[in-house]
Amino acid sequence: MDRNDYAIFVYNDKYFRDPGFIAIDSEGNAVDNVDRSITINRMSKEQLAGLNDVNQISYDITIPNQPSDYLITEVTKPYDYSDATRKRVRPDIYYMKYSFEDALSGEVSVIRPVIVLQERGDTYCSGIINDSAVNPVYSYLKSPASYDGITGTARRIYFYKGLDVDNSNLINDSDVNPIYSYLKNYKPAIQQGITTMANPLESLYVELPAK
Repeated sequence: MDRNDYAIFVYNDKYFRDPGFIAIDSEGNAVDNVDRSITINRMSKEQLAGLNDVNQISYDITIPNQPSDYLITEVTKPYDYSDATRKRVRPDIYYMKYSFEDALSGEVSVIRPVIVLQERGDTYCSGIINDSAVNPVYSYLKSPASYDGITGTARRIYFYKGLDVDNSNLINDSDVNPIYSYLKNYKPAIQQGITTMANPLESLYVELPAK
């Protein structure tokens, strides 16, 4: 999933800007605006329970006639549990369809994978990183079957972009270390106004595209 040249990684609770496209119609003219559509799953329950297959609500989102660098606000909206359309998207691989009507060939479309993630270290998918964030790692190590309610690509995403906190391609005891470092070193430093320390979790965001 990381090796698809056209895939984009986006994060819950944050709008994202489309990285852009170049579209040419059959007459050789540039197409400035396209229609976008994507089907996502929003979690009907909070935290880990929300990741289970049975707690998904499917939403079809259509974004008509927008330009290449459109700021997409319709998908990963800031969280509001009281609003069904603003609940978090289950971390998973989704597919954005881009399309336009060509005068000669009809609809022309392409697909871009959109990988929705939770903030690194937020293992509960709660929007909070605290001492309890290490517990899902230990739960997995004790009983991987406790996560059998998450299947398909969502399972892979949660394991290797959620529980594999240190980005080693393994889920083991060392995955709690970046969380502890964040809580015991980086977060207190920020609270004291010290801004020179690197965030130990942000340094592991290898899936982000280069700026």
